[in-house]
Amino acid sequence: MDLGILDVGPDTSTTPAEFLFVESINIGERFRKDYTKIDELCQSITDFGLMQYPVVDDNNNLIAGGRRMTALKKLGWLQIPVTRMKDISPAKLREMELEENVQRENLTWQEEISLKNEILRLKQDLYGIKPSGRAAAFSSGISQKDVAEQLGDSPANFSMDVALAKAMEEIPELAACSSKDDARKKLKQMQEQLIVAELGRRHRATAQINIDGQTAVKSDNPALAPAKVSFYNQADASFRIGDAIAGLRSLTENQNIKYINVDTPYGIDLNAIKRDNGGEVKIQVDNYIEWDKNEFLYKDEQGNWQGNAFEVAKECFRLADDNCSMTWWFAIQWYQPLVDMLTSVGWKIDLIPNIWDTGEQGQTNQPELYLARCYEPFFSCRKGQPVIFKRGRSNIFRHKKLSGDKKIHPTEKPLNLMKEVFETYASPGCAILVPFIGSGNDLLTGFSMGHSAFGFDLNSEVKKRFLIRLVEMETGGLL
Repeated sequence: MDLGILDVGPDTSTTPAEFLFVESINIGERFRKDYTKIDELCQSITDFGLMQYPVVDDNNNLIAGGRRMTALKKLGWLQIPVTRMKDISPAKLREMELEENVQRENLTWQEEISLKNEILRLKQDLYGIKPSGRAAAFSSGISQKDVAEQLGDSPANFSMDVALAKAMEEIPELAACSSKDDARKKLKQMQEQLIVAELGRRHRATAQINIDGQTAVKSDNPALAPAKVSFYNQADASFRIGDAIAGLRSLTENQNIKYINVDTPYGIDLNAIKRDNGGEVKIQVDNYIEWDKNEFLYKDEQGNWQGNAFEVAKECFRLADDNCSMTWWFAIQWYQPLVDMLTSVGWKIDLIPNIWDTGEQGQTNQPELYLARCYEPFFSCRKGQPVIFKRGRSNIFRHKKLSGDKKIHPTEKPLNLMKEVFETYASPGCAILVPFIGSGNDLLTGFSMGHSAFGFDLNSEVKKRFLIRLVEMETGGLL
């Protein structure tokens, strides 16, 4: 008996099947392009028969079973059993194909996100788009969140996948990336480059803005007054690319610095600390330069303080005004050495540190031994007799950490936290020194409060992102 015609193995279909010639089935344009492990499927069909039949509509259009059809053709089957579904609209047929495929394993990341995007588009075409907000409870239609939940995906992940799929339609080269994460990074880089190019197009003639080597002059756009253009240039000049210690040494005294915020590299293994319970690094630390703990702070054979932290503390004390406040962020294991060193330099320290309470967003690299750390300490230091401007407040600053996708720097602190710290220690309109700028949020905070602020960082890529963020905040909707 011809195996390719009649012997189909055990019939496990729950609906009556009929036989069709393979060539009479219209496979059409399938969403899934890359069928894997066809040889293994062929062997399974040979050993156990066809346990799940392809599904067709009234016109023999294939609804589900593209991979099975590929295997059956390879086996040389001429006629196969199928399950027929009747009275199904073309849109509903497409929805069924997509939902079947998205539940399959071994989808490429490109297929996965494209499927999700197509399912969302198709369902909203079929059922309408549900409005957001309070009106959603009284409206028909389907929302992006609804579709995510139907597919067993988190709304946040589904939203990012759909956004990437839409971007891939416009920028096909994203599909060449090896993973979704790589594609998202490439897309972000492209977006930043477009913003930089747009700035160059919009700002022309006399006052210069320079971002990532692209210079633009006097704006033809009335939304950008010369004062605002000058402000961008001030921010550009305030974010100085270079080594912090060398930069501090290059500064002369008498700069009227009334407040200093020091957030050095902590002298710890940042990669080890910032891991989740599965051992994966939670945020990117590319281009972040950590200080070796053996170079962070130590005493030489004569008992004198040495190390990077000592050099920073000494230079900051030299540059500080006669009455100057300083906040110094640190890892708790360095508490006593830092107290002793800062005191020896001349700083007066409140021995009870301030605490940034990050809430429930803690982290530990050994959850079986240690509870998650949900705080960061920082010292309040004084030279002379500066005053506190938010008197009577507690030493606890409660603000949630930024999520990794919102950061432009791995140790970035939220703007609302820095605003509260500055309100507490910085006199109105004073000059602020930020030896380690990092994300630039200290500069943004200082500028927004009417301070002049400046500092140093080695990472020119972060500076570019800082300037882009500044433009987005200041122009509001212009970009």
